Amino acid sequence: MKKFLVLCLTGFMLFILTSCGKKAEPELVNTVEIKQVVNQIKVDYDADDLKVKYHNQPSIILKEYMNEDNQKYYAEIDSSQKSVKITEGKRPKRTSFKAFIELILPEEFDQDLTLHTTSGDIDLLETKKEFDSISLDTTSGEIQLRNSQAKSIKLTTTSGKLMAEKLAATDEMIVESTSGSVEFKDIAAENYQIKTTSGETSLENVTGNVHYTTTSGKLNSSDLVGGGKFEATGGGDIQLVYKKVEQDISMDAKNGQVTLDLPTKTNYQIKINTKNGTIESDSEFNLKGNQQEKIGGTKDPEYVVKLATKNGNIDLKGH
Repeated sequence: MKKFLVLCLTGFMLFILTSCGKKAEPELVNTVEIKQVVNQIKVDYDADDLKVKYHNQPSIILKEYMNEDNQKYYAEIDSSQKSVKITEGKRPKRTSFKAFIELILPEEFDQDLTLHTTSGDIDLLETKKEFDSISLDTTSGEIQLRNSQAKSIKLTTTSGKLMAEKLAATDEMIVESTSGSVEFKDIAAENYQIKTTSGETSLENVTGNVHYTTTSGKLNSSDLVGGGKFEATGGGDIQLVYKKVEQDISMDAKNGQVTLDLPTKTNYQIKINTKNGTIESDSEFNLKGNQQEKIGGTKDPEYVVKLATKNGNIDLKGH
């Protein structure tokens, strides 16, 4: 009996000690001010959500929120003359541990920003007019980006979700997703490189030259401006609706369906072919041929349109 009581008392004391300092929800436990002026900021966390804000002060502020206050968990900061790297501290293995961080940047910071999380979300929804470059990367977390401009923007995920709205990239926008979804709305860029494996992609009011490749992902779009090259090497479907064409358009799907909706006020040179699928086209495009190949177009063509599949059907529409 005494041995049993001792074991119970020991277990109770261990419970009290391990529970000490824990809270149900994260609270602010660490604030770091970085006063140096830098042209590159890198942040690397694992499971913590990351939110970026701005203020009218020259310093960088890091705020860490945790439901357990332990200095071993505080961020590690490595500063050089022109850059700063912020990395998460140690983390307990307990699933009850919760944490997130806020990164507050000077409003005048307009250089390179690189953020990475493994399973945490990245939030850049607060307005920031211009960067030199933005690079956001997560394995399974969610990335949200809005109201930003940069020379180059790169968004990467494995199975997370990418959501971007009201962005401008004066040079290039690179998007890579394995199985995560991509949702773009009101985006303008000189060039896009969009690569997915099986993730679904949605483009709404996107302007620029798009190079899209997928294995078995699905692409839906509306109100596009520009042109580009679109490829599905497996079973992916590609559906494009243009409100204004400004460049040539090429669509090639191996086993998926190709659907293209074009404004008929623009003149095109058109070539369509499929090996085992069927071809449907509106009469406005004046195409001739059979169910495997059609060519033609309108008088004085401005742009070349090429559509091809191996086993999928092709539908060319006009509006």
